[in-house]
Amino acid sequence: MHDLSDEDIFLEAPFTLSTPPPTSPKKTPWYDPFNFNRKVSSMNNLSTLSRSELLSQAKALAAEERRLTVRILELLREIEARMLYAELGYPSLFEFTVKELGYSESSAQRRISSMRLMKEIPAVAPAIEAGKLNLSVLSTAAQFFRQEKKLGAREYPTARKIEVLQSLVG
Repeated sequence: MHDLSDEDIFLEAPFTLSTPPPTSPKKTPWYDPFNFNRKVSSMNNLSTLSRSELLSQAKALAAEERRLTVRILELLREIEARMLYAELGYPSLFEFTVKELGYSESSAQRRISSMRLMKEIPAVAPAIEAGKLNLSVLSTAAQFFRQEKKLGAREYPTARKIEVLQSLVG
């Protein structure tokens, strides 16, 4: 099984994009379910942006992406607390995140690990939004804390976990 990264843009569809499906309600000559035409024309318009507009938009969207990441983690926390994934027939939050939300397995695991660490240490959320911490660092730290506890080496109290995370702030 291939594990796709966040950057993968390949989408599996039960139809081809070059011909409309037989029951397509659209009367257009080309069926565009993912709105690729808009995306392509939008990309073409990027060349008309000034240097400062391009950089400004990139920075604004990166900040928005970090804000949305925190919001997704908050939603996952609530879905887990209510066990909504079980109501929908999923055996775990992981399965729900992969199959229902469409994340790759590694992306789902990073989000779940980060969400659980954020649940224990709420200060993680503003650090993500500020770009000081990211899901890769958080999930690696969470994995380290779990491994230490599992091996019986030591269980890190929350205050010590905060110190470790502060040392990882980039």
